[in-house]
Amino acid sequence: MFHLVKRFFSSIATKEIDDIDRAWVQDVLNPFEHDLWCRQANVDQCHSCDIARRFVLLRPQSTRDEIAGALLHDIGKIDADLGLVARVFATVLPLPTPRFTAYRQHQERGAQMLKVISSNQITIALVAGRPDSEALRALCQADNI
Repeated sequence: MFHLVKRFFSSIATKEIDDIDRAWVQDVLNPFEHDLWCRQANVDQCHSCDIARRFVLLRPQSTRDEIAGALLHDIGKIDADLGLVARVFATVLPLPTPRFTAYRQHQERGAQMLKVISSNQITIALVAGRPDSEALRALCQADNI
């Protein structure tokens, strides 16, 4: 739960993603994945870069497909179209509204989005949060710091 509080406060601070990270993301992701990634809000793009950078530090032998999974791990949240405060409520309150449900199902929705654009199975599996693997454990650790 502490990592969620930390993430909330880091989301309030609006920083722009820098050109180095933008170029890195474009190098890692294929054009269809990159188009999806660009649909995220700036704060989510920054978060995805932070997580992917930590992921690579935790797992230096990561493949391109695994790094893509780290960059796209929250991509399904774009379906929910929730702002910061609504995301807090969606996380702590199990209200069955369509947008809150979409937010809570972001892993499955993100995996489905990636299937539609024919992403690699490894990328899709990491975004879906399955199966248990060394790469998934590293992604979870990077996301929970």
